[in-house]
Amino acid sequence: MALIIPSALISDMKGKIGGGVIQNTQAGLALRTKVTPVNRNTPLQERSRRDTFNLQNEWLSLTQAQRDDWQLWANTYPKPQIKNPTKNINGQQYFLKYNDYRKRYNMTVLKDLDWNVPTLDALEVNLFTLPGFMFILANRRIDFLNEFLVLFMTWEVSPGINNPGNRYKMIVFDTNFWNNVVVSTEVTSIFGAIPAAGSQVFVKAAAFSRNTAYWTMFNEAKVTMSNSFGIGAYIVGSTFTVFP
Repeated sequence: MALIIPSALISDMKGKIGGGVIQNTQAGLALRTKVTPVNRNTPLQERSRRDTFNLQNEWLSLTQAQRDDWQLWANTYPKPQIKNPTKNINGQQYFLKYNDYRKRYNMTVLKDLDWNVPTLDALEVNLFTLPGFMFILANRRIDFLNEFLVLFMTWEVSPGINNPGNRYKMIVFDTNFWNNVVVSTEVTSIFGAIPAAGSQVFVKAAAFSRNTAYWTMFNEAKVTMSNSFGIGAYIVGSTFTVFP
């Protein structure tokens, strides 16, 4: 930002000059770089705001007993806040977070909690690619009848990058029980292509219960795209499984 010193001939200035804008500041007249407004009405952003608004209304429609149940659940199965990990989310935040993932997978909003908490083992995933195809390789069988997989990944990163930052994109894919965890179409629709074999990407994944608001810890790792299953890999039903 450059400061402008007025003279006897020029006491004030307003408007734009080239790629800059003249404005009054506490230090006097200043020339700053013109900022092009970001379009905050993209289809994805509009859908996100609409879904959040609808879920807030769903929360308001709950009875007090249901809200108390969600708060008790949040106290029993605490999850840290994203911006302040030293504090846990409350019952309303728990409701919104879990149901936001459900909505992304076209499931109905869960209002009543089932306290018969399922046994869900943590998930670790690797990625396998063939020309034109990409698969998720999990360290255990995924029971798509009772759980769904929430997966985030980045595009290819250089070997020196060890923090994904805000590069993560959620990969929403069909998680019916017959699905064989092929995510070629979903990944291509987001990144424009499938990462090449040998490239490195960040992934994080967690298993979510379909029946109650429970999910495992998100496992995060920087993985190398593989072009072979490796020793100990085989298929269970229609789910690719790799044993460590």
